[in-house]
Amino acid sequence: MSNNISKKPKLHIGETAKINQLIKQGVQVNIPLTFGNYNQLYSEIFHIRKLDKGYDMLMERFRKVTKKSYSIFMDKDTNASQRERMLFDIVRYEMIPHIIIKQYGNSSDVPLELRTWEPIFGWDTFRRALPEVSSSDITNIWWSTEADRLYEVELLKQIKPKVEEVELQIIDADTLWFGHNNLFHNRKFEDLPDFWDKKTKRPNTYANILVDLSNSVYKELSENGDHKQFGKGNQANKQLSIVCQRLEKIIPIESNRKGINRWFKEIKGTHKTWKPRFKLIQNRTPEQNQWLEQIINEPHREKSKVDINALGMSDESAYERQKRDYYEAQGIGLYDERETKTDFLD
Repeated sequence: MSNNISKKPKLHIGETAKINQLIKQGVQVNIPLTFGNYNQLYSEIFHIRKLDKGYDMLMERFRKVTKKSYSIFMDKDTNASQRERMLFDIVRYEMIPHIIIKQYGNSSDVPLELRTWEPIFGWDTFRRALPEVSSSDITNIWWSTEADRLYEVELLKQIKPKVEEVELQIIDADTLWFGHNNLFHNRKFEDLPDFWDKKTKRPNTYANILVDLSNSVYKELSENGDHKQFGKGNQANKQLSIVCQRLEKIIPIESNRKGINRWFKEIKGTHKTWKPRFKLIQNRTPEQNQWLEQIINEPHREKSKVDINALGMSDESAYERQKRDYYEAQGIGLYDERETKTDFLD
């Protein structure tokens, strides 16, 4: 990339005083940005910010390009090839605020609009896209597959369903299947920052609460239930509130209800219990649920391994919570690390 600011006159990007003088004289200056080289782009943005209204110039370019590109990206008539180009441009220009924030370091003077700024398609997509931008290879198939995926995700956000139209399923304890009105999507928990623990590199508390719900025989969460994660430390209400907020970010719903009540209905009783208003799809057959209910109702009834295996369930899952109000089936492949209690089967 050339360090020339314009063809006439030729100036180095570091010549801040001369460039400012030209701007005051009304000269139209062209300041190219090298998106394909992160370190060079970092330096270019640093010098541009030193110009009179340099920050405003950068942010105006960022807003103009990303707004137009997103509009084209979401147009149903946009060709797939153009859609991937729009994604490429969006990510490139989002590097402007991203780098500006980094340059402020530990300063408290970060502009208000940047303190809460997030990439259009989320931090996870942005970070995965950065190496692809640096390679400057728009022909890389990654852009095509990611553009198709993100288009479906954005459609889910734009069409606000009633909560009763939403369908949700946990697959193998690491994937969230969700959608509505024939628009469905699979996302690994590791691709959903709100449901992933970066330190342990495992699904976080809120992901495991969804697993608890999926495991529940009665499709409910109880503050007094023997769940794997939910309600520990008398935090049931607070935990569920956060789960609802994070679900709302993935699937915004149309509802006049407030808080937890938007997603769950509270069942009155001795202990607080919540049932989902959305359609929860479990990884069990009706026969398996019926068998589990029999365990709850007849806790001392014996069951052979043959019977268990005939239902397609592992030995680990059988009486784990047989003497409790709620039995959470742990052996349907939902927890990849679980305590096993199988003495009663021997």
